[in-house]
Amino acid sequence: MEAGINQVAERLEKLRSILPARGRVLIITHDYPDPDALASAAALHLLLTKQFNLHGYIVFTGTVTRAENKEMLRHCRYAWHLPEMIRPSRRKIPALFVDTVPWSGNVTVPAFARPVAVFDHHPLPARRATGDLFLDVRVGSGATVTTLYEYLSACGIAIPTWLASMMVYAVATETLDLSRNCTAPDLDAYLGLLARANMRILGQIRHARLPRIYFAQLKEAMR
Repeated sequence: MEAGINQVAERLEKLRSILPARGRVLIITHDYPDPDALASAAALHLLLTKQFNLHGYIVFTGTVTRAENKEMLRHCRYAWHLPEMIRPSRRKIPALFVDTVPWSGNVTVPAFARPVAVFDHHPLPARRATGDLFLDVRVGSGATVTTLYEYLSACGIAIPTWLASMMVYAVATETLDLSRNCTAPDLDAYLGLLARANMRILGQIRHARLPRIYFAQLKEAMR
């Protein structure tokens, strides 16, 4: 356990070395983000604010249409932006990618973004991007949000109940309620987050109200 703590501390220092001293930082998810991407982005926003005193801008391309994911966004206290909502600067803005890598093909990288870091748990695509990127890619881990939980815990950052609710739901969905690809860190994250989660919020996410069009489309599909 101690070696794990030291390893996270080393990664935090490496991350600090590639981040700007001040200004904006983009947090970019894959297009049409799922619960793991949404919760990971929010967790990274908290880390940037509390540990590095930086202002994060969460950015994604596409829409969030699944009822549970829309409910997650409803409870999220951080603003979300489409690329066209971001005001470009003369210099490219440093960008951190969550649950994806900038060369994967499932993410739209804005022209004004400069990739500097990646947090993911999927196998890396064969084609690697050039440049000096901070990579924390834990292939085999159940969820990307587990990695962000480790960072927040190592920094002693208290996770608010609304965010803990999002994060624990993300771990559950990525691991099929801990039955698929669930590692020891995933289980630790799940139990730690569950203790801080708001059960009312978690219930609202899990049992989000479905629109009538959902049942109409289901009927048509069955027919």
